[in-house]
Amino acid sequence: MLNRIGINISKYFFLVIFLLFFANNTFFKHVHVVDGITVVHSHPFKSDKAGLPIHTHSSNIFILIHYLADFTTLTIFLFSIQTVFRPILEFVYSSAISFCFIRVLKTSNPLRGPPEVS
Repeated sequence: MLNRIGINISKYFFLVIFLLFFANNTFFKHVHVVDGITVVHSHPFKSDKAGLPIHTHSSNIFILIHYLADFTTLTIFLFSIQTVFRPILEFVYSSAISFCFIRVLKTSNPLRGPPEVS
């Protein structure tokens, strides 16, 4: 039962995380030009009247934002794949176990008694 509660909580938790990530990428995407290179990323920011961001980042912060976005995307993807393939993997695993168990039962004699100890 505790496992079922954890699954229900995680479903809603990851749904909220995905919606926040989606909203962040939709509403807060902006561009910085650093040394002639255009960097596009998203996070909440204040803008001027033209809609351009009025802040700057160091190169380390650009890398951190990139890794956090990739981590969030990868985590959401892996949990989505896990929920799709988990029933298939459970079926294959249970089929393999039952196949091996039936094979063992067919090769042994279940009506034979235990060996005598002298």
